[in-house]
Order: sequence, then structure tokens, then C-alpha cells
Amino acid sequence: APPVAMRHADMVVTTPSHAADVRDLAARLGKPLVVVSVRADLTAHVDRLLATTPVYFIGTDPRFGEKVARHYADAKDARNVYPIIVGRDDVQAIPAGAYAWVMRTARDAMGGVPEHLQALSTLRAFAAETQRALLRFVVQANLAALSHRAPFAGAPAAP
Repeated sequence: APPVAMRHADMVVTTPSHAADVRDLAARLGKPLVVVSVRADLTAHVDRLLATTPVYFIGTDPRFGEKVARHYADAKDARNVYPIIVGRDDVQAIPAGAYAWVMRTARDAMGGVPEHLQALSTLRAFAAETQRALLRFVVQANLAALSHRAPFAGAPAAP
């Protein structure tokens, strides 16, 4: 059975690594599905860094660390991938000047990015296709809601 949260959701958002599992559930529930992807220029930048230096991927959920490890497991530069979980691992032990991909939840949990790290920009990380799909959903949902709502008091009635 689909999780309760999924049954009550207006839409389902997932990553490519979970898309196969989620696609059928979303279809059965009649929920729109958006599979998010990260901008190619950001991932290419990380790949270039990994070829020469360690990159620390900082999150708050141990599943994030496992996902990062799986994603890079077969990469030739996997030795430079370091998943770090806030609250479990010592973020201060990361060498000064090290590159870090810091998830927003980790940034919030730490009260910002530690000054000794070179944070990679994760703001606006979604690829253009993902941005368009999310915006399309929001606009369509709002238009649907407007068409089923009573007009504002004093507003002219719809033709």
C-alpha cells in the first residue's frame, strides 16, 4: 500500500534513483510525478574536482550518505568522495579549504556553512527541466483551484 503521505500529496517528487519504485505508485494514485535532476554544469564541476581533490557531501540523513556512496561507487575518483552526516560525523575535522556540497538541511542544522570549508553552490541546483515541471504543476494547480472557487466579493462574475 502507498504511504499515507503519498496518498494525501498533491504531487510526488523523487530522484532518479527512486523513480522506478515511485512511478507506478504515483500512477496508481493519479498523482503527477516530477523526477528531479541537478544542473549538469554543477555535477560536471563536482566531477572535475573529484579528479584532483576530496569533496565532502554534507547532509543530515544517513540515507543521504548512503545515496552519495552508491552514486559514486563505480566512479574512477570514488576515493575522493566523503559523505558526512551532521550529528554523526565531525564536520570540524574536515580539512580547511576542502570543497563541500552542503545540503540545505545540513546548512540549517549547523547554522550556516563552517567558514573553513569551500562550499559548492547548491542554490538553484535543479536542472531547467525540473524547474519547468515544478512551475507547470504550481500554475496548473492554481488555475484548477481558481476555476472551482467562488469569486471574490465585489469581483465581476466569470463569463
